[in-house]
Amino acid sequence: MEILSLHPHEEGVLVGSLQGGLILIDRLGGIINIYDQANGLNDPTITAIYKGEEGVFAGTSSGLFFYDKRIFIRLPGFPTLQVNELKERRGNLYIATPLGLYELSLLTRVLRRIEIPGFRGGILTLEATADFIYLGTSQGVIRFRPETGETQVLGVREGLPVSVILSLKVSEELIYIGTQRGLRIANLNLQLQNLTLPSEVRETSIQAIEVGGGFVFAGTSRGVVRMNRNNLLNRVVFAGLSPLPSNRITALSKNGADLFIGTTNGFLVFNQDLRFLREIIREVEVNDIVQLNDDFYIATNIGLYRYSISQRRIVEFFDVRKGLFHNQVLDLLVHEYKIILATRLGVQFYDPLRRNFDSFFLRDALSLLLKDDILYVGTVRGLYLKTLQATDFTRIRGIGSPTTPIRSIISTSKGLLVATGRSVIEFNPTNLTFTSFNLPFSANILRLAEEEDFIFYLTENGFYIQDNIYGTIRGVFPLDGLPSSTVFSFLREGNMVYLGTSNGLFIGSFNTVSRSIFYDISFHPLRRIVENAQARGLVAGFPGGSFKPNQITTRAQFAVMLIRALDIVPRKPLFSSFTDVTITHWASPFIEELVRRRVLITGGRFNPNSEIRREDAAEWIALVLNLPFQRPPKPSFRDVSSTHPYFLLIEAVHRERIFIGSPAGNFLPHFPLSRAEAVTVLMRLRVEKP
Repeated sequence: MEILSLHPHEEGVLVGSLQGGLILIDRLGGIINIYDQANGLNDPTITAIYKGEEGVFAGTSSGLFFYDKRIFIRLPGFPTLQVNELKERRGNLYIATPLGLYELSLLTRVLRRIEIPGFRGGILTLEATADFIYLGTSQGVIRFRPETGETQVLGVREGLPVSVILSLKVSEELIYIGTQRGLRIANLNLQLQNLTLPSEVRETSIQAIEVGGGFVFAGTSRGVVRMNRNNLLNRVVFAGLSPLPSNRITALSKNGADLFIGTTNGFLVFNQDLRFLREIIREVEVNDIVQLNDDFYIATNIGLYRYSISQRRIVEFFDVRKGLFHNQVLDLLVHEYKIILATRLGVQFYDPLRRNFDSFFLRDALSLLLKDDILYVGTVRGLYLKTLQATDFTRIRGIGSPTTPIRSIISTSKGLLVATGRSVIEFNPTNLTFTSFNLPFSANILRLAEEEDFIFYLTENGFYIQDNIYGTIRGVFPLDGLPSSTVFSFLREGNMVYLGTSNGLFIGSFNTVSRSIFYDISFHPLRRIVENAQARGLVAGFPGGSFKPNQITTRAQFAVMLIRALDIVPRKPLFSSFTDVTITHWASPFIEELVRRRVLITGGRFNPNSEIRREDAAEWIALVLNLPFQRPPKPSFRDVSSTHPYFLLIEAVHRERIFIGSPAGNFLPHFPLSRAEAVTVLMRLRVEKP
């Protein structure tokens, strides 16, 4: 059997085949049902599938069909055309055909053909985002906004090897483009990325593309090729000049297309447009790079350099003979029109206009922060501060020691964050109080950085990201394309992150929108529902930023989710109604709330860690909502007869469209609910039962 299309399903996967109809396969590989001519599918060649809350649509070689009440119906008004692809966007279903693009309102079932300015021809494939539709055509990739008619083309003129697009996939700010001559990658503005791709996906036909679990899968004429997504995107290729003079990248800065790189062996400038690398300074150890106006200042182990952007060369050098306290400059900070330096013997302010240094003695200064006209200095011995007008530093007692030098200080919404060895300290500069806490990793912290709602930890053993909204911390590991290494430097520009490590320079994309989702649902079919549930406070996930969508929901978890879905604040329990749930159990208030509302019967065991079955979930929902019991003329589901003990309860939640059942007409009462499925059910309850 030749497989033409696939689509996720809550019971497994929907498979579209050549002349074999639409097949529903369960998670173990067994066939649940086959939909063919007996079910109204007069054309058994299924070329595209879409399944949403509105139902199942099957695109065939001769039209579009909609599943309605156990039978497929040909969509009225749709021409006899092959459907190449189906994608949902903003409540509309977009249909790619050999005669162009069609739009179907999923709410009103109004169908219309969309005219694309400047384009006449067939649509081979398509992808949809919130802003645009990306069309794969015989003329290249077309970016199209239906609301305004705005179009942009990426074709042979713009760098594609051929114009015929066989496959498309949009994922995390990138477009993966399959052609007859290999895979190409572009950003969402249709700018091709200059990347080195594996030989297996070059000069070969790319028929299908999927992205998931950190990998890119390409279906070629020779089989399926799996590529680590971050390996494709993160490693910088220096056009024949790799390896660098040193793989230890200690400092980074950027100006336009020029990336300024400090290493343990010099200072380099890499032009990302021209892919050209220039070595500016050799045989020095660079500690920091900052920009002031048209100049870059470079802190090294032998002094301070000034690099002119306009002249593209070093124009000045400072050491002890020119006013430096000490030749070893460890950190730099820009304040208005001055440069602040941390050296082995003290802190200095350099005024480029007056060309003089103001010096303040403080031995072994390592890190600097200026906030509200107060200068904070981290040293080998501890944390010091002084106002800009003062002449002496004051030490903050209790922070730092010779064994835990303060290598980095940043300002956050909660105060200052101070890196001391393997832990961090939150310091309140108003009342001079501090709190120390350990992190979920064991590595000395070399530098901290804050961008928007994120804190980045650069450590001796990797790179970690903390989401300040949800408090989760996760590491970037070899699976993400970053080998085990010391991370010295960090630079972020838009969604691009540059990391200087002991293994070289890496570049990756960082989508700030990702903080609104759990990192492990990026490619899950129920992602949007889970995101909405998270935003409404229905689910909170697990430590480390995961949601575990396919994990089975426990009875305790479902009790918590159900009470939260109803916006009920549970009371603190005075005693436990079950022998296996103590009053200190994390879910005890929610379980007791269900007891109080006569959903659960007291006594015996609750089995909080056991799976919640679909029939049990239906029972709890029907009882907590006090739904009326009405016996229908005939059962709504094949596998729930009128003699089933949960029959009236299941019919009640089905009547309210809280549980819908499977396309095969089954309820699957004994099946457990996955976490994503539980959220889907409760979000229907939340929307429809305010």
